[in-house]
Formats: sequence, C-alpha cells, structure tokens
Amino acid sequence: MTQDNTTKLNYLLRSWPPGEVITSKWLTTHGYTPDLVKRYQESSWLESLGHGAWTQRLEDVTWVDGVHAIQTQLNLPIFVVSESALRLGGYAHYLPFSEETIFLMGQRGTTLPKWFREYPWKVRTVYKTSSLFGNEPSLGIQEIKIQGTALQVSSPERAILEVLYAVPKDFSFEFAWQHFESLLSLRPSHVQRLLEECTSIKAKRLFLLLAEKLEMPWRCAVSRESISLGSGKRVLAKGGMLNKMYQITVPSEWIETIDD
Repeated sequence: MTQDNTTKLNYLLRSWPPGEVITSKWLTTHGYTPDLVKRYQESSWLESLGHGAWTQRLEDVTWVDGVHAIQTQLNLPIFVVSESALRLGGYAHYLPFSEETIFLMGQRGTTLPKWFREYPWKVRTVYKTSSLFGNEPSLGIQEIKIQGTALQVSSPERAILEVLYAVPKDFSFEFAWQHFESLLSLRPSHVQRLLEECTSIKAKRLFLLLAEKLEMPWRCAVSRESISLGSGKRVLAKGGMLNKMYQITVPSEWIETIDD
C-alpha cells in the first residue's frame, strides 16, 4: 500500500469510530475508489453491511447508525415516524412487550437502500412511503439524539398525525386514543401548520375529534377555518357508529366516550 493510501486509511479509521456506517457515496466523494475500498475490506479494515455500506466492526452497528448514514450521507428524506418518534421522544404510553419496531417513512418515490432493508438489525423495521404532508416531506421534523447520535424524527405534533393516518390498519383506535391523551403540551402553531398541510382527511378529522373530546389545553388556539376537512363520511370501524360533527365512523364501544 502506498504512503498516500496509508494516510487515507488512517484518516478513515480516525474519522469513523467502530459501529458508524460509511456509504459508497461518502467514500467516493472523499476520494476512496472502489478498488481501494475492496483492498480495505480484504485486509479486514472495513466490513460490509451489504452493497454500498461498510463499518469497522459489524457487532457494534445498530439501526440508529444505519438511519444516520441514510439521512446525513445519502441525504434521503427518510425519517423515524409515528409510534417510534413518540416513544423515542418520551411520549410512550407503554413499553413494547415483544420485538421493538422502528417505523420509518419516506416521500413517495424514495427507496430505502437495499443494504438497510436486508441487514439483520436487532429490531423490526417498517418502511412506508407517503405524501402525507404534500410537497413538504420534512415539515414537522426535528432532530433528537438517540444512543448519542443525532437523528431526524417526527415532532410529537407530526407523529400523532402519522399514527392517526395509520388507524385502523397499523394501529388500533384505542392505541391512538391512549397516545393522544398524553400530548398535553403540543405547540398550537405547529399543530395548525401540520393540519393545514396534511393530505389525509381521515387523520385530520380524527385529530380534531380527539382534541375536542379529550379537552386538550391547546385546542382552542387551533383554528378549524383554515383546515380542509373534505366532504363525505370516513370509516375507521366497519359496523361502528358515526360521529356527526366530524362525519367519521368509530368503534361502537367508544361512542359514549367520544360522542355527546
């Protein structure tokens, strides 16, 4: 190995602690050719997570490192969302009893890298694409530290809308209700903007219904006039009962709780 390549290797090893993920894009941008990377791998300086991603020691890598690389090196609009964002932000109603699930969402047309999809993380990952906030995929996204690493995750205002968007397919009405009632300190200005931009009529109606019936302290600062609620009924529960104000069908066992 030439002196120049040795220097480049030393820089790489100093710059990237064991466990952090290095992508082909970063390596190419910083002058590491495919042949040089292959030589590092053959010498056991780097270990492959799959095509397009490496780390120094596979046993140290976590899903957090993978998502961090996706967000900061590949610059893809893929975020930690819904229940995962609430839980990681300290808003969990209860701890998961089985395998931890990490929910990720990207803008429609954004593909989760194959190396991330196929690597055996110690958690279950669920990735979906959506245009829930139209042409503003990063609206309501904030940065928090997880395991000491900064990740872009949904704010609580956005995360609860993502949960409601997934009712009843991925989350039950009870699950959404229980998480919603813990969100006493949502920021009205953030709620307002997200509701105005949200493309899911069902999620917006259910959000406003729960805010009203749970008498959330911030609800009066949110104006319904500028929020499009569409027309016609929305069914969350087949065979359920209709809430007349928001024209949304909810489970019959909850009707006494949420309807006058």
